[in-house]
Amino acid sequence: RDPQRNPLLVPRVYVLILRGGENLLKKLSDFAILAKIQSGSVFVCVGDLESVKLSNGVTTQKLKGPRMICSASGNVSMYGSKMVVSVVNSKGLSAVGELVSGTVVKGGSVEVGLLDVPTLSMKRESLKGVP
Repeated sequence: RDPQRNPLLVPRVYVLILRGGENLLKKLSDFAILAKIQSGSVFVCVGDLESVKLSNGVTTQKLKGPRMICSASGNVSMYGSKMVVSVVNSKGLSAVGELVSGTVVKGGSVEVGLLDVPTLSMKRESLKGVP
């Protein structure tokens, strides 16, 4: 299809700037609802986190001390969001996992780039025994 004839085929790009003290995952979810994003992808996420909660699908861990986001990938939708991050502390020790609500942005900011394809709808189905 020709995007010139159907503007719904043209992806939308958003950049969110989250400030210190904000809950990262909650802000992404709130924005997805506000912007009516049905199928969004995180294409960039940089910044520092004050506290980090990560899940490996079985257990959740809260990491002590500030961490820098090294990489992030995720799906953002008004139906639910999921983001996997790699973070590192000041000693270079890293941790990877699914971001859990309660992860808080440190002092400065975290910038998140989102790509939304309005013609797609993404609803995650839960698998039995998998969160």
